[in-house]
Amino acid sequence: MGITSRLKTEAAVLREHGLADLLVRIPRHAARRLEEKYFERHFAINTRGDLMQDALGVHDLDAVHYAPSPYLGFFKAMKLVGADLPSSTFVDYGSGLGRIVICAATLPFKHVIGVELVEELNRRAKINIAAACGRFTCKHVSVITTNAMQWRVPADANIFHFYNPFMNETLRATVAELARSLRESPREAWIVFGFPWQMSRLLAAGEIIPLTWQKWSGDLRWPFNKDGSKEDPLVHRYFIYRIDSRQ
Repeated sequence: MGITSRLKTEAAVLREHGLADLLVRIPRHAARRLEEKYFERHFAINTRGDLMQDALGVHDLDAVHYAPSPYLGFFKAMKLVGADLPSSTFVDYGSGLGRIVICAATLPFKHVIGVELVEELNRRAKINIAAACGRFTCKHVSVITTNAMQWRVPADANIFHFYNPFMNETLRATVAELARSLRESPREAWIVFGFPWQMSRLLAAGEIIPLTWQKWSGDLRWPFNKDGSKEDPLVHRYFIYRIDSRQ
């Protein structure tokens, strides 16, 4: 069964194409607001808005402020992921208020894990998860409060989502831990990375994740964003990578 048919397990995803077709006919800022309202109401959650590090008591220079991933961008990116979902463990780094954990849990994953540095965000994420759980297909959903580069990647984790949650040494150390897990338990894995400035350079260098492991890459622009030539090509998009550490 392909990823497109699996997405049909969730009512929100069943309606995705119709919603997208409607929203492209109106200005992009209004479309984004309607998209947010639609899914927030559908899941009965509140994950909107940006939160700066100081307001969260975060003083880590590698941390990026909280901003949620676009719903339609995530669901469209997942269509490019070729993993067998019922046997897959999905990890969201910088899971914030739980939006992507909730979206992922509507798909038939074996396990969905959110990794978040800020306890207050995780407290609020658990409230959102409890409100939305009636729409979940995945029955094993958890959020962990820890620094991502100190979290040991499970041997069965194979889909990793990042919405540019941190940079510099934290990103390098997190990817190094991911590579350690893939080396010790060889397997196919997928990395879905939003705003991939540093991640694209990190993988292109091949120092942490060898180039021989990198089997395929694709990219997806957010819905409703223009393809302006003056815009940085590494913003407003996901890069999707297929990694295979099996020799």
